[in-house]
Amino acid sequence: IAAQLYREDPNFYRSTMVARGGAGQGFRFDGAVREPRMRFWRRMIEAAVREGCLRPETDAAAVGVLLVQIAGGALMDWASDAISVDQLEIETSFGFAVVLSSFAARTAQGRLKRRMADLERAIGAYARAA
Repeated sequence: IAAQLYREDPNFYRSTMVARGGAGQGFRFDGAVREPRMRFWRRMIEAAVREGCLRPETDAAAVGVLLVQIAGGALMDWASDAISVDQLEIETSFGFAVVLSSFAARTAQGRLKRRMADLERAIGAYARAA
């Protein structure tokens, strides 16, 4: 969803990040930005547990922190024009899949492993082309 927003209006999203200071320039990922993202991912993880995709003992708050960190790192690379929005989407998706595979319920593991393999191939193609 985020990648589509960035595709539709990259100048707006990049300028928003630069206006906040940008990576390496006193950037503060403060509560106004970080907390809503943490809540969003915690709710998504909780829903995946309820739906049986993730194991019941999954700590939604802890996994949410990891997802925010993965997305934030890829987002900063995109905002600084180091990667394309397509790479942002693939790298974030791969990072999410790797993290979630540690918590996946047995019934979801096969589908997740196939997704990870596809994303790994896509990342490799970008890396070889660079």
